[in-house]
Amino acid sequence: MEISLKDLKELITHEDKPKTLSPQPDILQIHKGKPVHVETVTKYYSGVLEYINDDFIHLTQAQWVQSTGRYEAYTKDPEGDDKARYEPCPDVTISRGAIVSILNLPKIVRKLK
Repeated sequence: MEISLKDLKELITHEDKPKTLSPQPDILQIHKGKPVHVETVTKYYSGVLEYINDDFIHLTQAQWVQSTGRYEAYTKDPEGDDKARYEPCPDVTISRGAIVSILNLPKIVRKLK
């Protein structure tokens, strides 16, 4: 397939019109300031969701969750499941593109288990 110089220049300099979407609230705002469990494509974290922008979320009082044990038990009481494993970590900023799911937790546990 051959392409003309004119067509090549048009492809290179072509600017898409910005997409206009009806304004919708950011769904993550319902979790702001609350204890949450965040599942990413590689790791799990829990903490208090303090900051949200278009690209990242920021957790304070964070911990890395190695294993939730029985998931339902962990979501009701993160401390209650003997098989859950987690450890405190520094505050963490997570790319929104890496997030699989977020759910509210009843509390944050800040200890090594």
